Amino acid sequence: MGPTHADSLILSNFFSDDQDSTRLDTLARQPLWQAGLDYKHRSGHGVGHFLKVHESPDIGPRYEKEPGSWLKEGMTVTINPGYYNEGKWGIRIKNTYEVANETVPSGEHFLGFEALTLVPIQTNLIDKKALTDKEVRILLLDLS
Repeated sequence: MGPTHADSLILSNFFSDDQDSTRLDTLARQPLWQAGLDYKHRSGHGVGHFLKVHESPDIGPRYEKEPGSWLKEGMTVTINPGYYNEGKWGIRIKNTYEVANETVPSGEHFLGFEALTLVPIQTNLIDKKALTDKEVRILLLDLS
């Protein structure tokens, strides 16, 4: 379990448009928390242009919440969970997504993510047995 599992947990869940973006951080951290581990950075952030790279909305509770920390349709965000074994090694996978409308059975307005980073993940380094079939499809950028 690690960053790839965390990425797929966020990507495989829809969320209502009135949810604070920091709540998605919990999904990303679940695999590591279950192993008694954590990372000291946010799980994602908004992507700026002509300003700064890290902008609101933050996906992570470790930073002071800026006004407007809600994800809205059309926003560009990164999802970048990681893990660092201090003094030994670390891994961080960062991908970029667009916040998009999702069709849900209730007909209510829900959001999800559309991949903008189309760089393939080296899947032969992933223990696919540790993931669900849906998580494997997500990592292969088959978000169906």
